[in-house]
Amino acid sequence: MLVEGKSSGVTKKCTSKSNMCNEGEHISIIPKTLSFNETKNKVHIMYAWQYAYREARRSNGEMADRCRFQRRVQLVEEVLKKYLTVDYRQTVFTERFKV
Repeated sequence: MLVEGKSSGVTKKCTSKSNMCNEGEHISIIPKTLSFNETKNKVHIMYAWQYAYREARRSNGEMADRCRFQRRVQLVEEVLKKYLTVDYRQTVFTERFKV
């Protein structure tokens, strides 16, 4: 905990829970508060039309998203394929439940 010594005015690190540091100085905990000035906050509204959204996504964006998603599905399929087989699932079931 960071504390400030009253006699020297220097911030020191004090590990004890009492109000005395190793040098015998009386210390006080300095609370810090955080506040925001609400008068300076402004909300800026962004206007956009559905037509612009559709046109922006229609060209290469949709194709790129489709290709990325398909590639991710293939990568996950390669990893999970052996765990989803009936033989593997039966082996795990018998090991865990000793059937």
